[in-house]
Amino acid sequence: MLRASLRAAVAMWVIGLSGTALAQMGPEHRSGAAWDVVDLNGDGMVSREEMTAQRAAGFKAADSDGDGGVTLEEFNQALDEMREERLAQRRASQFSKLDADGDGQIRQSEFEAGRLERRMRAFDRIDSNDDGLISAAERDVAATARRDRRPRRVRGQSDDR
Repeated sequence: MLRASLRAAVAMWVIGLSGTALAQMGPEHRSGAAWDVVDLNGDGMVSREEMTAQRAAGFKAADSDGDGGVTLEEFNQALDEMREERLAQRRASQFSKLDADGDGQIRQSEFEAGRLERRMRAFDRIDSNDDGLISAAERDVAATARRDRRPRRVRGQSDDR
């Protein structure tokens, strides 16, 4: 029973990996590593055959011992690897944004410029009347909006899930 439930969970996970969401994206999002994984022939579109092949490849990759089934350990390992890859991609993207001259190093000036740019965008968001000043009222509105975006905790609920 547990194995059947696990297989169902893995099947849903593999379907999610397969590009169902990617196939529904608009043309402006149909580029990059995620889309390219599903668009096997590189024509900018995803066919049923490509999606089926990607689903099969995802399951095969998760089945590290090749026995035709994915154990909980294999499932967790596959998810951990995906998480690590996404984190590495995010870090590389952040690095390249800061490395303005593309020389593979972030100089102090690039770091400060990137930090200043982010802070100025935040300033502009908070300065709702565009007068070049942040009033106490604008600050309070921004703080309330930030609090409202945070997930609410249930009393007694732990962050250890």
